[in-house]
Amino acid sequence: MTRVVLDPNVVVSALIAPEGTSRRALDAALIDGTDLIVSAQWLAEIGEVTGRPRFRRWFSVEAAQLLIAEMWRAGLQFDDPVRSKPLGPDPDDDYLLALAEAATAVLVTGDSALVEHQGVVTVLSPAAFLATRTPEGL
Repeated sequence: MTRVVLDPNVVVSALIAPEGTSRRALDAALIDGTDLIVSAQWLAEIGEVTGRPRFRRWFSVEAAQLLIAEMWRAGLQFDDPVRSKPLGPDPDDDYLLALAEAATAVLVTGDSALVEHQGVVTVLSPAAFLATRTPEGL
């Protein structure tokens, strides 16, 4: 069983470009054989970001809320981990790294600084995550 934490930037990209790599990575994270790891902080960040007016030209609040609800239902819910030390290059991303570490999961992100930072967890771009999937699983 593969476990995956999706950076909120992947979810936003999936909403902006429904035929793009991030959407395919999100869909792969929702299929059987993969546990999408979710938490309250993760959900709150996605809700806050997708609620920003600048995204209305690409997707509606309702479309974002439907996707968020689907991910929450399908996801494996974890408590937000307590962080005692910095884990990555950006303190705002530490909760994602801590969540992936606590869940023994891969972090999938569009943030190149995080992809380049290989520390306590494996960090992959959406394309690299898709490359790890078998054709039958997609």
